[in-house]
Amino acid sequence: MSSENLRNIGAPVNFTGAALTLTEQAHSGVTINSNLAATQAITLPAATGSGARYRIYVLITKTGDLTITTNGSDDLTGGVAMATDILGVVVNADGTDTIITLNGSTTGGVKGSYIELQDVATATWLVSGFLVTSGAEATPFS
Repeated sequence: MSSENLRNIGAPVNFTGAALTLTEQAHSGVTINSNLAATQAITLPAATGSGARYRIYVLITKTGDLTITTNGSDDLTGGVAMATDILGVVVNADGTDTIITLNGSTTGGVKGSYIELQDVATATWLVSGFLVTSGAEATPFS
């Protein structure tokens, strides 16, 4: 295995604080476990087309918001599946969204929710995942 691939192997990061700024070197290819019910904020690095991938997994149902934010000039594209029950919905990021908010209820953030983000091009993040909700599903993108 090349040393380039080694940086993408590692144990999950246990995120228990209020804020985390992701870096490609420390977090690409590693699952970040949101392990705090209270409000948390994750900031993505600038999208450059590096191919870096980040997975955020909700280990404890949120009682405060978990926000995932681009650097402000990068856009989110793609979408996520969401479900409270057997029906569920798919919600798309509109290409101008810069924030994902999981609230532990209608926008996801119930234990088992996860978001995957890939740096696919300059100023562009591809979003996918599955969000477990309670109540009527609502978009997590803004």
